[in-house]
Amino acid sequence: MSNDEVNASCRRKSSKTSKVTDKAKEKSIPTSTGSLPSSSLCHNRSKRIPRTKFVGRRISHQREDQTKSKKWYFGTVTGTLSGNDGAPTTEYEVLYDGEQDPWCVKGLLQDYRSSSLKFIDV
Repeated sequence: MSNDEVNASCRRKSSKTSKVTDKAKEKSIPTSTGSLPSSSLCHNRSKRIPRTKFVGRRISHQREDQTKSKKWYFGTVTGTLSGNDGAPTTEYEVLYDGEQDPWCVKGLLQDYRSSSLKFIDV
């Protein structure tokens, strides 16, 4: 292929590229978000709801004592014994005020949702 043929081939390719660019200009994307529907703004975001974290938090926890009466206890969630923090089946280690040894507690998330547990470090 001669130099003239190569140059002509490059010109043809560049003209095709400019046509694509011209079409892109015709379909310009709006610059303000006011004209876009709200659903299109969040299409790339994760739909996962963040978990409520318990480890390291001060809590007020309503529990039944030995006489089956409900009482509020204050304490600190010190760690997890099984499961991930914030998962419904997680087993937590809670050190209640006035106690020397921590308690193994299941169902903190369910208690939180039923208002039997409140965060007091907020």
